[in-house]
Amino acid sequence: MNKSTKRLSILLYACLIIFSNRIQAQVLLHSATALHHTDDNWDFDLADWNLDGKTDLVSISKKGGNGKTEIHVLDGATDFHSFLWHSETALGHIDESWSFCIAD
Repeated sequence: MNKSTKRLSILLYACLIIFSNRIQAQVLLHSATALHHTDDNWDFDLADWNLDGKTDLVSISKKGGNGKTEIHVLDGATDFHSFLWHSETALGHIDESWSFCIAD
């Protein structure tokens, strides 16, 4: 998937919907994910994390377990049904004033 032609939409129940920017309202993917319930404390981005040519979903929990910010990466090759990576960061809980950008 090409990030320049897709828009990412995450719903509260860990459902991923990718729309085409070229054709109005065309759904390119509608899939449940391996990710549990999310809320406003999460940020999302798309990147080819494992360099397999498939776009992966990078999820950042700003208020993760153990008082840390967490990163979870879902595998695009499995339609986001499995994880590629999980990690706590050195950051404690952060608020909405923080934003993230993933370089691909």
